[in-house]
Amino acid sequence: MRNILSLSKITTRFDSFADDIKQGRRNKGVEKTSQIIGMAAKLVLLIGLSIILLYPVLIMLSISLRPSGDLFDPTVVWVPKVFTLDNYKYVFENINLFKVYGVTGGISVVSSFLQMCTCCLAGYGIARFKFRGSKILFVLMLVSIIVPPQIILIPSYLNFVNFDMFGVGLLGKLFTGKAWTVSLYNNVFIYFLPAALGNGIKGGLFVFIFYTFFKGMTNELAEAGYIDGCNRLTGFLHIMLPNAKAPIITVTLFSVVWYWNDYYYNAIYFQDLPMVSYVLKNADGMLHLGADTGVSDPYARFCQTVALALLLCLPLLIFYIIFQRFFTESIEKIGLVG
Repeated sequence: MRNILSLSKITTRFDSFADDIKQGRRNKGVEKTSQIIGMAAKLVLLIGLSIILLYPVLIMLSISLRPSGDLFDPTVVWVPKVFTLDNYKYVFENINLFKVYGVTGGISVVSSFLQMCTCCLAGYGIARFKFRGSKILFVLMLVSIIVPPQIILIPSYLNFVNFDMFGVGLLGKLFTGKAWTVSLYNNVFIYFLPAALGNGIKGGLFVFIFYTFFKGMTNELAEAGYIDGCNRLTGFLHIMLPNAKAPIITVTLFSVVWYWNDYYYNAIYFQDLPMVSYVLKNADGMLHLGADTGVSDPYARFCQTVALALLLCLPLLIFYIIFQRFFTESIEKIGLVG
């Protein structure tokens, strides 16, 4: 009898073990199926995004490499019948692109560096120090992000055209009865001065990025520096700043891209500054299309303008490829989205 009971227990345990194996196989099968479905969904999403993002670039590349005759040929969609570099050659012959690269790159790099320094200091001060008016400064920082620059266009224009050197020019009224002012119209200091004061392109957003980063840092780091003899400034330079590589890289890269693509400042405050936006706006006139024959070919105009647009985007593309790793790492560290 005992042997029969023991045998039944063993059989029951074996059946339970077999059921567990079958259930585990089912769970593994379901998990594997869900993984395959998830990977397929991600693949479809990536392919769709790639088509949306790369389609304009690829079609522009195709148009820039074809003669004007292939542009209205219905049999030519992606691959031209005859590949040609005449459009790029014509652009280089009529526009000094290296000067455009130099002017735009110089303004972008200098303005981005000045803006990064001042926004870093402003974000650190608002985040780490409590003083009278700090909340008002924080609100003004948020307002500068929300309010579009077009709202303050008129006072900004008058300020730059009749720049009184931050109030110093008002002393002229004591001697001559008229304030001393200088016109910054068509002067690169229109880019540099706001950037040096933390109010350049997207300056409020950059201050907020530094604010959120320094606000999340622990107080123990600063207190340890103060114990070792650091003051406020040396503690910022030797303790806080080395740990802020992620927001520094993010702000610098974003700022360079936005200054490179700027159209607002160039159109309002400059007459003929050879930046990327100015060249794109005046592409027809600068290329002198059809000047050699006296007839303007609209198809040739379009192909050459597309080639010019690609050449103006090329430095930013190279810039992003070089700094892509630093850019993605910094975005992940500071948690910036949107």
